[in-house]
Amino acid sequence: MSENCSRCNGNGQIACPGCGGRGAKSQNKGLNETRVVNCSGCNGSGRVSCGGCGGTGKK
Repeated sequence: MSENCSRCNGNGQIACPGCGGRGAKSQNKGLNETRVVNCSGCNGSGRVSCGGCGGTGKK
């Protein structure tokens, strides 16, 4: 029997490191102007596959 991955607690996914799990990032557009865009690392979902288990959720 396989144990759950300790990094993702068996979910197979972790918070996206690029956006901190928010799914969006602020982007500077010019002086004093920013806009919010979807994170390209997670395509706006806020989650990415766990590198510790390859997304399986198991050790």
